[in-house]
Amino acid sequence: MSLEYYLYAILDVWYKYTFEFCFLGIGFIFLAVMDFINFQFPKDSGFFSLHTKGSRFDAWHLSKRIAIFCFALAAIGDGQLLYLINNPFIQIALLAIVCQWVYHLLKRIKKYIDHILINKE
Repeated sequence: MSLEYYLYAILDVWYKYTFEFCFLGIGFIFLAVMDFINFQFPKDSGFFSLHTKGSRFDAWHLSKRIAIFCFALAAIGDGQLLYLINNPFIQIALLAIVCQWVYHLLKRIKKYIDHILINKE
């Protein structure tokens, strides 16, 4: 067997699983980002610190969520992902999540406006 045979086999696997390979790579990149943030930055550096109490909105936890999301997309695959996106039940669930985010955003804006108006008087 020649080298071309192996090259075509590798390219065939790459073309067939490009979606999965890309999202596995992105997930591993975010795992590396988590390790870099944990060991390189001081503990009191805002978004790049590990908040042990209160909000979990920091780079460590965000990187972990994105890595898990990328590994899940790679496990599902592109065919099943398209099937899920076109499913009406999933579309209703996504619409409910987006509406909840909008509700919380509007609630937070109202809270800030009320705070500004109270402090102005």
